[in-house]
Amino acid sequence: MKKLVATIAFALPALASAETIYTTVGGAASCVGQHFKVSDANDILYKDRACKLPIVHKNEMRQYVFSAQGMTWDGCWGSLLGNRVLLISSDGSESIRSKLEFIVANTDQAGNAVVTKSPAEEMEAAQGRKLCP
Repeated sequence: MKKLVATIAFALPALASAETIYTTVGGAASCVGQHFKVSDANDILYKDRACKLPIVHKNEMRQYVFSAQGMTWDGCWGSLLGNRVLLISSDGSESIRSKLEFIVANTDQAGNAVVTKSPAEEMEAAQGRKLCP
């Protein structure tokens, strides 16, 4: 019984830190079940983290992080009609992108992620091509 309690107590922090993200990884991991490092992602749209920018409607938006060439920018994102997302960076610039550009992944406390939903697999079914193994 003590071992069971210890196992559950050890596992709970790891479960609590797991997050769902929408991301682009540059083709390194685009199929369900593939693993990647969160630090390798270019765009990270956090599903449950609150927007931190002092902007209007921030309560309806979530945290967005963009990384390129060793630099990182913070921002916020929100869902729009038509399966699109609005991205707002900390300098105030905005862009609208298709939600279909992003894979869905679950992260762990160690900074790893596993793809749980992939637009590549949806496209392969629609186009009759095999994009994922």
